[in-house]
Amino acid sequence: MMKRFSWCGKKNSIQNRIAVRSKEIFEAKKEWRIKLPARIDRSNDIIDWAFDFIVDELPEWKDTECYACDLGGKLTEGINMMGYDVEDAWTFLSNHLKDARDEYEYEKTNYGSCLHNPFDDPDAFVTCMMINVVEAIISQIPYIEQHWNEQIVLTKGVIRNILSYLYPSRY
Repeated sequence: MMKRFSWCGKKNSIQNRIAVRSKEIFEAKKEWRIKLPARIDRSNDIIDWAFDFIVDELPEWKDTECYACDLGGKLTEGINMMGYDVEDAWTFLSNHLKDARDEYEYEKTNYGSCLHNPFDDPDAFVTCMMINVVEAIISQIPYIEQHWNEQIVLTKGVIRNILSYLYPSRY
C-alpha cells in the first residue's frame, strides 16, 4: 500500500504525535474488553481538539455518501468555507505555537514552501492547519484505510465504527 503522505521526522511533530496516539489507541483496543483505557487529558492539545471535532462533526453527516479518502475534507468543509477570525487565529497561534511551527516546517519540508505564512495570513494558516490535522487522523482509522478508494455511506454503524476507534471507552 502506498503512503499518502511522508513524515517530517521531527520527534514531537503533529504527525508523529498522531501516530503515537493511534498506537496508544490500537494497544488499548487489544485489551479494551478487559480494561477500558482512560482518555488522556491534554487540554490545549491540537490532537485532542481534532479528535473532539471529528466526534462532534461526524454524526452531522449521517447518511451522506463520500469517498473514504475525502472524509477528512468533507468534515472540514465548514472550517474551509468560514475560516477563522483574525483575532481568534492569533489567539490560537499563541496557544499552539509549537504545533504551528511543526506544521510550517512539515509543509516546507514536504512541499518546498508553506502555502500560508502564519504572520501574513494567520486565519488561512490556522484553517489549513486544522484541516491537515483532521485529515491526517481520519486517514489512519482502519475502516477508512480499508475503504480508501471506495464510496462509503456514513450510516450509524459506520459512524460508530469510526468513533469507537477514536474513543474506545465511549462507543
